[in-house]
Amino acid sequence: MTRPAPWRPSLRDGKVLLALAVGSLSIGWTLNRIRPDAVPIPYVPRKPVVVSGDLTLAEFSALTHDATALVLDARPGIFYELGHVPGALSLPEEDFAAAFPRFRDRLESARVVAVYCADPDCEDARQLQSHLTARGVANVAVYPDGWQGWSGAHRPAEKSAR
Repeated sequence: MTRPAPWRPSLRDGKVLLALAVGSLSIGWTLNRIRPDAVPIPYVPRKPVVVSGDLTLAEFSALTHDATALVLDARPGIFYELGHVPGALSLPEEDFAAAFPRFRDRLESARVVAVYCADPDCEDARQLQSHLTARGVANVAVYPDGWQGWSGAHRPAEKSAR
């Protein structure tokens, strides 16, 4: 019985491999360029966000579209269910102690945490901010105009399914 000859790469094999590599890189580069959250080339890591003061509507709105930010609704759960900022999670100030453990991992991985309440007179967002910073969560900012400012500016809203 004769053994088949061992495979030896040829010049043609090298050309095919090179064409596949160039094609793959071209497709990857093209897809990266058309994505809204494209990775810059050359890659420069994002600098940490340091929040100081309250958030304006524009800043708060930008954070609602930032995958590295966490938006928290400090209002009681019933108000959250009736309408909330898209992507926001409900963490009522009044239920903080019981609910905090469920949010710990998300809070630790967020670059910035944006908290809102009902309106400028509502203190729940400030209380939630205090609770979070006391537990070591960094970069917690408040959108002081709250749900009233958001909905009054005709921004999108979500409702929770019951």
